[in-house]
Amino acid sequence: MLVNWGVPVNIPEPPGVGVQLLPWQELKFNPVGLFNLRRHLGALPCKPGVFTTYQEHFLASDIAWFAAGLSEDGDHHTAMDTFHRLFSTLHENVPSGSVGQLLHKELQTNIRNLTFDLVNLYKSYIHHISLTIYWYRPHCGTTSLVVV
Repeated sequence: MLVNWGVPVNIPEPPGVGVQLLPWQELKFNPVGLFNLRRHLGALPCKPGVFTTYQEHFLASDIAWFAAGLSEDGDHHTAMDTFHRLFSTLHENVPSGSVGQLLHKELQTNIRNLTFDLVNLYKSYIHHISLTIYWYRPHCGTTSLVVV
């Protein structure tokens, strides 16, 4: 199914997107949910060229739409032998194999970039701040540390 955006855009359609636009309350944070959010918000056909010029900004705002409120939802701790509930949501409608891996990698990169952009925005606002992100992935046996 190809979406008519009203203007020429390059928004790849993830596998699992249906013909019907998902209602707002059914949008979930995964590639299909992000795509359907963008379908709701559109690509500004009344302002040709604006969406494509600022596409990176618009797609980052789509991620932020889902992230809003997560820091205050009280759902931050999971047992060591379980995954966070959003882990399952992120994997809904995502095919296995290289196509799914590519979708996940792209989304992880976009989340990381938005996170660092927000930290740098905040850093510019209050001047003296650094953020240390540490995560351990027991299923991979890896540890990562990032300081911004």
